[in-house]
Amino acid sequence: MDIFPDIELPDWGLEVDTEADIDEVVLGDGYVVRRPKGLNFLKDSWSPVWSGLEVTVARSTHAWLRERLNRTPFKWVHPVSGLQVQVVCKSVRLTYNQFNDEILSATFEQDFNPE
Repeated sequence: MDIFPDIELPDWGLEVDTEADIDEVVLGDGYVVRRPKGLNFLKDSWSPVWSGLEVTVARSTHAWLRERLNRTPFKWVHPVSGLQVQVVCKSVRLTYNQFNDEILSATFEQDFNPE
């Protein structure tokens, strides 16, 4: 399995978004029955941003993520916890600020498929 390139840490403010995949059955008497869909019903996602990358690093990392976009999972080391997480890149963006510095941003979603 591929490993995310070893680049500098993302900008401050990295957040984790967690979604729960739940079946919900509404009964006629006002009660609702909820149950998780499968074993891995809690899925985390992150949206790191790198604004201080060198031009060549930003472009090569963008190309690396673009090749795997929504298709190929890879290992990513969470910059705060240090845990290695299997993720898939759901989106990637390369933008430029007023000084023409390249800013790389991506959205990673936890992937539970076996390696």
